[in-house]
Amino acid sequence: MLFFLRFQEGSVLKEHLEAKHTVGGVKCEICSIRLQFQHELVVHKARLHGGELPHKCPVCGVGKKSAVYLRDHMRLYHKDEVEDVPEFIPCDLCPLTFPSKGALKRHKDRDHNGITGKVTCEVCGKVMTAKYFEIHRKVHLGVKDHVCHVCGKGFNQGTPLRRHLEVHKKNGTWVEKKGTK
Repeated sequence: MLFFLRFQEGSVLKEHLEAKHTVGGVKCEICSIRLQFQHELVVHKARLHGGELPHKCPVCGVGKKSAVYLRDHMRLYHKDEVEDVPEFIPCDLCPLTFPSKGALKRHKDRDHNGITGKVTCEVCGKVMTAKYFEIHRKVHLGVKDHVCHVCGKGFNQGTPLRRHLEVHKKNGTWVEKKGTK
């Protein structure tokens, strides 16, 4: 269940987020980057350190980060090859179908009941999706969990870090990370 709380001051919001939402909750033992959730760490290790995604497709062997993603993969690519693959759930109000009851409920709330899923940041007043708010709040908390391995500069998202790394490549200060080719 999602709750929206109002805070009079940014410092109170920061205290709440640090206490209740485990900002920087898990750390990669290989490169020391801090991520908020365990599933993000699993994907990080698979992409950057040659780790494997834990949920394997029995038909093609592709790895997925969760059983839900594997189920959706099976529905899309192997429906005729495997028995007992759950069907997509149809919306009773329109022709769309969905991979889960939760996805159907979000669709109905958003598209048929007028619920937008938008959140207003109490610190700066920006309006955004609840999903993006999880990233946006790092700005106000000063969380910079994406760190340049060359110079140590921190960023609150991966995209600005990737842009920053291009600067090192262009100006000749690039250094390979330990354990990479």
